[in-house]
Amino acid sequence: IEEAVGEEEEEEEEGDCGDDADHLELTFKDLCFQTLDKAAFKAELKQGLAGLGATRAMVDSLRIRLSAGSVIAKLFAPPAQLSALGALPLAGVKVMGSSAALAHRRGA
Repeated sequence: IEEAVGEEEEEEEEGDCGDDADHLELTFKDLCFQTLDKAAFKAELKQGLAGLGATRAMVDSLRIRLSAGSVIAKLFAPPAQLSALGALPLAGVKVMGSSAALAHRRGA
């Protein structure tokens, strides 16, 4: 069965993180979700966050949910780690040639 064009897809990483959970949401407008190598994207995003000053503990605690709309990356972590991530200059993270835009911050 083919998926409808424009239908939003989501991919979960470890654990189920509901939309009501505290998270940071980054948008990468220059990337296409349907053709994205999701594992490579997540690895590069974590490397980019480490390059901005995220500690290993912060990066290791991250759960990332990707969805369509260009590429939207929701970052879930324990509250203290999420708050520390939110203090980083997230617009400076670049993944696969696309710069992030902070689209949403819930509880961070």
